[in-house]
Amino acid sequence: MEQPEEYNAERELLDWLCYDLNKQRENIAKEFGIKPEEVEDIYLTINIGDNNNNYKINFYFDFINLLRVLFPNKVSHKYIFNLRVRFININFYKEFGIQGIDFKKNNVLFLNYSFYKNIIFINNFFYGLYFQNIYIYESINIVFCKALDLSFSNIKFDNNNSSLNIIGNYCFIDTVIMVKSLYIGRYVHGGKINLKNLSVEKINFENIFIHDCIINPVNFKVHKFSNRESALFLKQQAYAANNAIDALQYKAKEIELHKEELRKKENKTYKDWADILSIELSSLYSDNGQNWVRALFMTILITAFCFTVFYIPDLAQSNIMLLYYKKLFPELIKYFIPTDYSLLIKYAESQLNLCLKIFGCLVYFLGKVLFWYGSVQTVQAFRKFSKGA
Repeated sequence: MEQPEEYNAERELLDWLCYDLNKQRENIAKEFGIKPEEVEDIYLTINIGDNNNNYKINFYFDFINLLRVLFPNKVSHKYIFNLRVRFININFYKEFGIQGIDFKKNNVLFLNYSFYKNIIFINNFFYGLYFQNIYIYESINIVFCKALDLSFSNIKFDNNNSSLNIIGNYCFIDTVIMVKSLYIGRYVHGGKINLKNLSVEKINFENIFIHDCIINPVNFKVHKFSNRESALFLKQQAYAANNAIDALQYKAKEIELHKEELRKKENKTYKDWADILSIELSSLYSDNGQNWVRALFMTILITAFCFTVFYIPDLAQSNIMLLYYKKLFPELIKYFIPTDYSLLIKYAESQLNLCLKIFGCLVYFLGKVLFWYGSVQTVQAFRKFSKGA
């Protein structure tokens, strides 16, 4: 039996799938010397379409209805489906949906597909869900689905209203990882991609080229970026969508990943070391511009520490002994005044050892510099939501 190139009713598709699955069982049974009915589902593949022709589906296609006929002994309210699924060279002219199916350790592949109507996947578990070379006229909606691997490669949208929507559950965004690994890459043309209320363990946008497409991350939590390019890409997309809150979080991730790149770089220059130090300080003070309260606390703490190190040496032989401990706090307050150097002058005129004086002066100026650095970090973090900040 040849696979029909056009399906106008569910019965036609069922006839083909029944024939193809039985043929697979017969071939596998012959190979292993068993009965066809003894062949387990894990060895079978749902094949709709192939690489030889282009196929059309002209009826409303609900995948679970097919399963009820093909595998009537499965539990009706939640299917655990242990087969591979391949859709190749298909044009869907009607709606299509997959709902309430656990695909266990098998992949679902859509290759060279055109979706002319709305497509919805809801409340499924995918081991691997892959879309390659797809054309979207209306929308693909992946809602409340879990996936270990979710991949999109070469997506073309028909118009600016066409969309790919990957939506999770806002209530569980902090506790449940919906997607283990998300990849969107290569070529994306037109339309928009919405990533909403979603927690992803690892994301990869490496080597992506987009043309006239908006990627809009909203309440999109990423635990790990595969590379700095992915964080940079999401930051740019968030800014383009006027989503400053998420954009700043991606910016902080981008900076951290750049630091890791510099650390792994061989034959580092002095500039590389300086950049690493700068990023380390930014992370220490304000979590790369994300936390002004932390920046203020660290500024006060580090400045006070530098001043205390400067002030504590044994001054028994100096002529400023009266300042020792007794006036520590008042002098610390004066230390926060940028133009006040009165204590440094007294320190220089004291009878302390020259090496101790030099060390003390260096610590004194270091504290002043770190105070100014921390002040800038505090202001920048405080103004992070300001326009143009």
